[in-house]
Amino acid sequence: MNIEWIGDQFISKLAEEGDLSKEKLDDICSMCFRFLFELYLSTKNDLSPDFERARRFIFDNIELFGREAKEQIRYSICEMPISIFKSIANSDEIESLKSFDAVSAKAKQLKEDWDNDLGEREKRVKAIQESLSKYENAFNFVGLYQGFDDLSKEKIRERDGLLFWIRLLSLIIVLPIAAEFIFIYANIDRLSVIRDGLLVSIFPTISLVAISIYYFRVL
Repeated sequence: MNIEWIGDQFISKLAEEGDLSKEKLDDICSMCFRFLFELYLSTKNDLSPDFERARRFIFDNIELFGREAKEQIRYSICEMPISIFKSIANSDEIESLKSFDAVSAKAKQLKEDWDNDLGEREKRVKAIQESLSKYENAFNFVGLYQGFDDLSKEKIRERDGLLFWIRLLSLIIVLPIAAEFIFIYANIDRLSVIRDGLLVSIFPTISLVAISIYYFRVL
């Protein structure tokens, strides 16, 4: 503190040229005592022996100093501790400590607000998850329905193809026999003439019918 209060003045005293009068030496000594006493007040442990002897010397010989130096020493002993305490008590650091309760309460309120906001966000996230789950189930159902629909269409196409081949094979089975009957009917008057030809052609016809019946059974 004293470095701010009398630092420049102390340096000026030391920088002054000319003879060192008793008054000037007393002033410099009283300033040094102010620095020394501030160190004494701010230190938890005892001063070093040299500093302690200097402090005791000032205390014991205060009446030997000049008027201004004596006032400085008495100020250092009686009033300076109060001034130092006042300066510290009104410093920004102490103000921060004074407002600690307010800051703590504000921090607590901010934490509660944050917790509440976090709770609301968690609820919204859960609601979104539930909605997504519903959409997923609906999507799976639609996909399953689409799969069955495609399978149904495929089976219908297979059925239609199978019916086509059944009808075609039925026609192939009946067609040779019908052709034989039509040929016989058309040549009924010459039946005795074409009998040998009919006997020869009936075997391929029967074979074709048999093969067609076999494939019909397979289908």
